[in-house]
Amino acid sequence: MMAYISEPGINPQAIETALRALSLRDEAIPFFVAAPSEAGHRIIAASQTLLTLFQAEDLAVLTARLFGGTDEGAKRIAAQAQSLALDGAPRLERLGFTLAPGGETITFLSRRIADATHGSLFVAATLGVGTLLARLQAAPPSAEVPAEEVPQRVLTMDDVRKLLAMRIGTRTNVRFLWRTDAADKVTELTPPLAEVVGKDAANILGRDFGDVAKYLDRAPDGPLARAFARHETFSGVEVLWPIAGAAAAVPVGLGGLPAFDRERNFDGYRGFGVIHVDRLTDSAVRAFMEDVAAGASKPVPEADVPPAETPDVSPAQTAAPESAHDEAAPALAPEAAPPADNVVSLHPVVPVVLPFVPKAVSEPPESEPIKSEPPKSEPVLAEDGEGLLSHDEATAFRAIGDVLAEDAPPAEAEPELPLAAGPVLGANAAAILDRLPLGILVSRDNVAIYANRTLLDQTGFADEDAFHAAGGMARMFNLTPTGSDVIGVRTASGDTFSARARLQAIEWDHLPATLLTLRRDDKAQQTAQLEADLRTQKGEARELSAILDTATDGLAIIDPHGHIVSLNRSGEALFGYDQSEVVGQPLTVLIDADSQAKVSDYFAGMKADGVAILLNDGREITGRAKQGGLIPIFMTLSRVGPAKSDPAQQKFCALFRDMTHWKKVEEELQAARQEAERASALKSDFLAKVSHEIRTPLNAIIGFAEVILEERFGPVGNERYRDYLRDIHTSGTHVMSLVNDLLDLSKIEAGKMDLQFVSVDINRAISEAVAIMQPQANQARVIMRLSLAPHLPKIVADERSLRQILLNLLSNGVKFNEPGGQVIISSALTDTGNAVIRIRDTGIGMSEKEIETALEPFRQIATSRQTNGTGLGLPLTKALVEANRAYFTIKSKRDEGTFVEVAFPPARVLAE
Repeated sequence: MMAYISEPGINPQAIETALRALSLRDEAIPFFVAAPSEAGHRIIAASQTLLTLFQAEDLAVLTARLFGGTDEGAKRIAAQAQSLALDGAPRLERLGFTLAPGGETITFLSRRIADATHGSLFVAATLGVGTLLARLQAAPPSAEVPAEEVPQRVLTMDDVRKLLAMRIGTRTNVRFLWRTDAADKVTELTPPLAEVVGKDAANILGRDFGDVAKYLDRAPDGPLARAFARHETFSGVEVLWPIAGAAAAVPVGLGGLPAFDRERNFDGYRGFGVIHVDRLTDSAVRAFMEDVAAGASKPVPEADVPPAETPDVSPAQTAAPESAHDEAAPALAPEAAPPADNVVSLHPVVPVVLPFVPKAVSEPPESEPIKSEPPKSEPVLAEDGEGLLSHDEATAFRAIGDVLAEDAPPAEAEPELPLAAGPVLGANAAAILDRLPLGILVSRDNVAIYANRTLLDQTGFADEDAFHAAGGMARMFNLTPTGSDVIGVRTASGDTFSARARLQAIEWDHLPATLLTLRRDDKAQQTAQLEADLRTQKGEARELSAILDTATDGLAIIDPHGHIVSLNRSGEALFGYDQSEVVGQPLTVLIDADSQAKVSDYFAGMKADGVAILLNDGREITGRAKQGGLIPIFMTLSRVGPAKSDPAQQKFCALFRDMTHWKKVEEELQAARQEAERASALKSDFLAKVSHEIRTPLNAIIGFAEVILEERFGPVGNERYRDYLRDIHTSGTHVMSLVNDLLDLSKIEAGKMDLQFVSVDINRAISEAVAIMQPQANQARVIMRLSLAPHLPKIVADERSLRQILLNLLSNGVKFNEPGGQVIISSALTDTGNAVIRIRDTGIGMSEKEIETALEPFRQIATSRQTNGTGLGLPLTKALVEANRAYFTIKSKRDEGTFVEVAFPPARVLAE
């Protein structure tokens, strides 16, 4: 009868089935049974001896120790629980753990079985730990102290993380809901909060939420308390919520919405919380600042360091929480024997199928030193006289292992089944040998005494008796030495197949015997695989050929001598040839005589494996169709296959793209450009003639107006006539300015403006322009400021046009500004070597749409300020900047001002 502790609700029959899977009978063997969970696996049952061995108070702590620990052994157990084959053979392995006072190596026998309730169960038992258990149980007890003075252990951060992993799995953000009534009492709280912080820390039902807020804020007037006191909507208020039984807290973001009844009376809060588990922090857990609700339990005990969380269950259930979500933090109290009502008795059962009853491994000598570091997990190797198999079977296993090691492929294979200690279970040897992927035959005096299932299946025999009846080894195998390890094997139907054989001398049943291992020769299988690969490749070749035929460009495959090997359908359509007509012909048959030399040079460069391959940008050539027409073509040559292949087998791919359409488009664009240039020239000539014709009468009008205004030949009789004369003079001057700007813009667009590029000092040009504009700025009460870079290199520019650029920009900065505004002019040399002029004003500014309008000739934006202008200021300025090989940039925002930058590239900047 074996005693164990299990979770409530676990079917004892499932535990009994799991123990039967390992054929455990000895009550002293420590074991555990684990089931899949959201966080990986959780232990649902374990013997008290295993809890003692790993110093665990309950199943939750044992789960964290074996499935979440950092020991190599714990990592191996977690991996086995996931990777072992379902209902496969048991696995025996030595695993390393850190146990007080040092490291220990413990032998684990494990297996994974199917289960109707949980899907699968992982059962494991330790072997040969009697001495270790005795040493742990013989440890001197600690001094007796009163119960109220016994300090309770506080969970560490690692313990908390493992516990949360069991409770909530891999979730990082957990949400919960809460509600209060009109008296601010918490009336509703959803379970996720208790799942994370524990039942005691989440026990705020019936409490005044104002007091809870003060406690979580750690101050009477913290942000949560203030938000709650205002009875207003709040969100994003983050607090640290203590975790029961641990010196840790978890950040929680809280939000709340006040509710009101029909009379608009406050009816409590409806709120939510987000627990940020991924931001778990160390924090001293403190009690609520005051006990407001009389008789109500507090969320955490009143102590600077909290005691371990103790669930409200009977002692029999402390090691078996109801579920991973409802369990409280483990109490980590001194170990106690389980009560009788939580002990399940299992009567001895008759092993089914293949009994696998391990015996405890002999204890190590008492003088053996205890290692200070936990050793790495390693498989247990069979030793003579101490294995689960007999000495003869262990010898056979070693020989088979040698064969498998020599014949194993280089890829990583499934690890071998490790062997362990005990002089029983020889019957399992047949079950293991039957699972090996090669045929095994043990014989003595050329008489077969054992054949595994693999060999019988390969030869088509039902059992060994049928094998002997058919003639045995003498008839089934051709073992005549041939200098090769390949022999012929006859099957029950009379067919034969080739196999690689290996003979070794072993002991079987304490007598000499011969071990024959057979592995089917893979040549036939390899041939079939090669044929299948060939069919696949042929299919892919047909698909690629179909794809090439649907391509719009012509494609020809060429041999190293320049002869055509194949031509796709687009190539046939392009040149008017059928593929059969050009195969074997030189490539030049498709090329016009004027382009043949260019193609030959191109092809020779590709064959030479030189610079031409790196600079392979194609060639424009002229092709010749079968009917005699000429085709403009863009041709690209490339290699087919690796560059280091046999030059005699190297092939090339020629891609022909018909450029007829593009040539037509190019001609149309060329004609359109020439037409535009002609129209521009006509416009410039027209403007020049009109300007000449307009300037003469305008000058006369302006001159006569000035003579009359000055009253050189007598006074003007009426003052109103004097006003009219002023208007005539102003209008004439404006028209003359318009004509001059229009003529300059036309010359720039036509490329006929005469510019004298000389060395210009930017700072001097800026200073002169500012001096000219200063009176206008003073009249408009606009401040002009200078910030010029010292030692700025000179630039190459037209000095007259640069002065006009500066005056236009400064005039706009003053004209479209407000009294008290500023215009800041600066110069600089950027990191990229550009010499820049920047003009920033604090004026009325423009939107993106208005900037586009202002850059168009004869367009002016609508502003609150009436200004006189031609509408050519910014367009002419931009054109002058570009004529000086510089860059013009303008940025503006309504009511915030305008920024203009004129950048001269490094090529226009003179070295000092």
